[in-house]
This record gives sequence, structure tokens and C-alpha cells, in this order.
Amino acid sequence: MQEFKNVLKNKNFFLLWVGQGFSEIGADVSRIGLVWLVMEVTGKASAVSLLFVLLILPSIISGPLAGVLVDQWNKKTVIVCSDILRGFIALGMFLYSEDIRYIYVLAFADLVVFSFFSPAVKTAIPRLVEKENLVTANSLYSITRQGAALIGPAIGGALIGILGVRVLFLVNGLSYLITALVEMWIRIPVSEHERNGAQKLKEEFREGINYIMNNSIVKFVIVFFAFIMLALGALAVLNVVLFREVFNFTAEQYGLLMSVNGAGLILGSIFLGKWGKNFLEIKSIVNGAFLAGIFYVAVALSQHFLLSLVFFGLKGFFISVIMVSYITYLHKIVDEKVRGRVFSIDIALGNVVGLLSMAVAGPLADNVYPVIVYLSGGLILILLGLITNRLKVYASLVQEYREALNP
Repeated sequence: MQEFKNVLKNKNFFLLWVGQGFSEIGADVSRIGLVWLVMEVTGKASAVSLLFVLLILPSIISGPLAGVLVDQWNKKTVIVCSDILRGFIALGMFLYSEDIRYIYVLAFADLVVFSFFSPAVKTAIPRLVEKENLVTANSLYSITRQGAALIGPAIGGALIGILGVRVLFLVNGLSYLITALVEMWIRIPVSEHERNGAQKLKEEFREGINYIMNNSIVKFVIVFFAFIMLALGALAVLNVVLFREVFNFTAEQYGLLMSVNGAGLILGSIFLGKWGKNFLEIKSIVNGAFLAGIFYVAVALSQHFLLSLVFFGLKGFFISVIMVSYITYLHKIVDEKVRGRVFSIDIALGNVVGLLSMAVAGPLADNVYPVIVYLSGGLILILLGLITNRLKVYASLVQEYREALNP
């Protein structure tokens, strides 16, 4: 594990890594309560679908603009202020948790802030570590996220059973405020672009779009990831429906399933952090989609708690392979001066597709056996991997990526 130790010796990256641990745990504790609360109060998959739509809309509405602004603004300021704002929003959920309407509004506001936070963090990481350490740094950052996905849902499920949903939002709010305090000590280098101001917003946004359209190996992976979101959007909505309404699992069992998923995500991140330099990211993304699809299908067909634990954990492993490889790919191939815009445009495109998928999945599951809809999401990922691997254009893009890494 020397690769991890070397990266963690970097004080600034270490503080970012530790700080996010606090907020991510709180976010996952809160998230499981949010989904469980909506399903408990309404009893409808369409209501959960609406929640996920509201969680995605901000990245589509404000995401592209956020990317332009983040490229101009001080990254540390954006990161710290975002966590402070998200802390107060979560505390608002604690105070108004009895009214679903307020929960919807506050959840929407939280994701508006996150649409600024996410590209700021992704842009900051390459400034804090050397290029040859990017895959390890991204793996460590992913481990933090997935470690929260391991611990958070288990804590959330237990707290729901013991204290009720409301306490979960208090935990989340405090975790964000602690994170902001830690992040104040981080030093992130400021680029000349940030020092000198910026061009007009319209020109900045157009520059980001043109960069993507004129770069085939960037354009391919962004479009491919959008297709992945076509499946993952629906599956995110249907997890709680499948486990609570079809399999009749308890809140504690649901929390444990989400935690095992987090364990799989951590193992995937550790695997790439240790051996990721031996794999080509573009191939890991495509093959990871195929393998994740297989285990989504297995989950839908298992209908047994222990089998669901195993398959859900394996699914998490390959989702982590996709995510870490994807971020590392873009870090390596996208120019630093447009990286914030590329990430925000990429997030917005993926979320448009995910939003459409979520909007359809909930009402469809209310009228069609949810297992069939869940199976369809897994099959989309399987076909996506199979078909892409047979495309000649994909083979040429793999070669082009190799040449870009080794000019």
C-alpha cells in the first residue's frame, strides 16, 4: 500500500480527504432517511421518483453555469462555502422533516449548492497531486466516498429504527459544518486564469462545449457515461422499492444492503488504487458497465437477503471501477483551464439522461412489476458493454488514448 501512503503524505490532499469523510458519512446517513421517509409517508414509487428528479434537476439547470464560474473562482472558497451552506440546509431538514414539501425544496437547494461543489473538488485534486499519482488519489477520494456508503446506511438504518428519521438530518448538518472547518486549512494553488479574471460567461461555456466536440476521446467517454446513467438513474429509484415493497426487507436490512454496497465500492477503489496503473481507464469503464449489469440482474432475481448482500456488494465493486476510472480518464486527458466546464457539462448531460430514466422508472414500477423494471436496467448495462466492445470506432479510440498518454 505504499502508493496510498505516498499520496497521503501530501498535507493538502490529506485534509481534503479527511474533511470529506465527515460530510460524506453525514450525507449517506441523511440520504437513506430521505428516501425511506418519502416511501414511508407516500407508499408510492412515483413519489420516490419525484424526489430523485428534484435531486438531479439542479445539476442540469445550474450545472453548466456552475462549471464556468468554478473555473473562474477560487476553488478553496467554493469548497468551504458549499459545505457551510449544505450544513445549514441539512439542519433545515431537521427542523421541517414532518412536511414532505419542505423536504423536497431543501433537497433541491442542497443539490444546487452541490453543483458548484463537485466540479470545484474535481478540479482541485489534480492541483494537489502529481499526474502519476492521480489514479491513486482518485481511488483514495473514492474510498472516502464509498467508506461513507459503507458506514452511513448502517448507521442510518439503525437510527431510523431507534430514534426515527429526523435525527439523521441533524447528523448530516453537523458533519458538513465539521468538514468546512477542516477544509479551511487546505491550500489549493490558484491558476493564472483565476487571477486574471474571465471572459464572458457565454464565451466560456461555448469554449467548454467546443473542447468536448473537437476531442473524440473526451466526447466518447462522456457520451458512454450518459448511457450508463440511463440505467443507473432508474436503478437508484428502484432500490428502495425492490427491497422494501417486493422483498419486504426492514429498514435495518435496507441499511445493511446499502452498507455492503459501500463495502464493494471501497474494495473497487482499493483495487484500482493499488493496481489501477496496470489498466487502461477507457477499457475499465466499458468492461465495468458490463459486469455491474450482470450483478444488478442477479440482485433482481435473488429475492433472498443473504444473496442480495453478496450480489449488491459485487455490483458496488464494479460501479466503483467505472467511477474511479472515469474521473481519472478525464483528469488525464482534459486541459486544466477548461476542466471545470468539462466536468460540469459532463455531469449535466449524464443527469439529463438519469433524470429521464428516474422520471419514467417510478410511475412504471407502480404499474408494472418492479422486478421487471429493475432487470431492464441491468440488461441495459450488459448490452452497453457487449456492443461497445465490438465497435471498430471504440478500438480506434482505445489506441488514440494510448498514444495521448504516451506521445
